[in-house]
Amino acid sequence: MLKAVIAFWFRKKGWRFTGNLPKRLKKSIIIVAPNTSRQDFLLAVGVRKLSRFHARILLDKKYFSLLRQPFLKALDVYPFDYDNSESAWRDLLNSFAERKKFCVVYSPEGNLKRNDDWDDGFHDLALKLDLPIVMAALDYRGKKVKFHNHFHPSNDKARDIAYMKNWFYCHKGKYEAQDVFIE
Repeated sequence: MLKAVIAFWFRKKGWRFTGNLPKRLKKSIIIVAPNTSRQDFLLAVGVRKLSRFHARILLDKKYFSLLRQPFLKALDVYPFDYDNSESAWRDLLNSFAERKKFCVVYSPEGNLKRNDDWDDGFHDLALKLDLPIVMAALDYRGKKVKFHNHFHPSNDKARDIAYMKNWFYCHKGKYEAQDVFIE
């Protein structure tokens, strides 16, 4: 029922998918940007449901109140502790090690405000576990959810982050003033 409602909403709003969705990857980190509005979260949940790509969406743990927690868990959303990110990344490392299939959706910007200083822990985790990184853009201008081919990070983190920011720069969030910026 939920999937039918989401599919109807997607069509009604004119959203569509472009690019290659990585269906054969057993483990990966999917980074999503630009993250400029609360609607982005609902869009991500919709993309997850419609694409049949089983990935867990990481959300700041401050949103997990007693009332919201059951709803968020049902949507396969998991708390991420930005205030204690070292511990949160360690927990993710363990989750990847324990499972044959495991993908997470992560916003490197970390919040709904423009943040040019990305949380790059996802890069370290991907490098350590030899995980591919998949980029997914929520482009409000074209009403497209665009997937980029996955890539394996290199030891040159600055170059990889610049490459990712450059790709996201072309896609416009709901509030363009908060979009990904490149130097």
